[in-house]
Amino acid sequence: MKRAVLTFVGVLTAASACSVPARALDTLMRPVPGEVVLAFGSRYGSGSGRTHSGLDLAAGAGEPVLAPCDGRVVFAGLVPADGGGRVGAVTIEPEAGVLVTVLPLESVEVRRGDAVAEGAAVGSIAAAGDDSSEAPHLHLSVRRDGRYVDPGPVLETVQPSSAVGGEPDRAADAGGAMPAADASACEQTGAWQACAHPS
Repeated sequence: MKRAVLTFVGVLTAASACSVPARALDTLMRPVPGEVVLAFGSRYGSGSGRTHSGLDLAAGAGEPVLAPCDGRVVFAGLVPADGGGRVGAVTIEPEAGVLVTVLPLESVEVRRGDAVAEGAAVGSIAAAGDDSSEAPHLHLSVRRDGRYVDPGPVLETVQPSSAVGGEPDRAADAGGAMPAADASACEQTGAWQACAHPS
């Protein structure tokens, strides 16, 4: 199997005045075993010409979703669904400046602040909620320093048979999952993508 590496360059922030070390995210575990049904950068939607900001992986409604990487959960809650209603989303920060999000989820099994290991159960697939593909699927996106990047080059070709969902490490001061009131505020302000994909 060819391996690609996404390299992350250190940045200097005015607020912290410290350098974030350069790191590489060399692989992402496949969170569901399905094949890619819509690639990063593809156009979709009738007449809208929307550009896809992640990968869609085939999955059945209710199918378990596993963490694609080790990291800290920075968002676990509800976001507005395409077509109305709300669906679950989980965003994991494997390292500073990198955010990995999975959605639409029927259930969310982690809370903000949890430390999760690659392969830990984070939720289950929703029947609908993301109109980039018609059938139930998992949308996987990666942001590096606030910009979407293609997760395809670092996505494992098959889900390891050793992937076993485990319990997340609950941080004592994690604050729990995003309350519905907070999710509603994100929706009302139109900032739901920032809530699901915090900068």
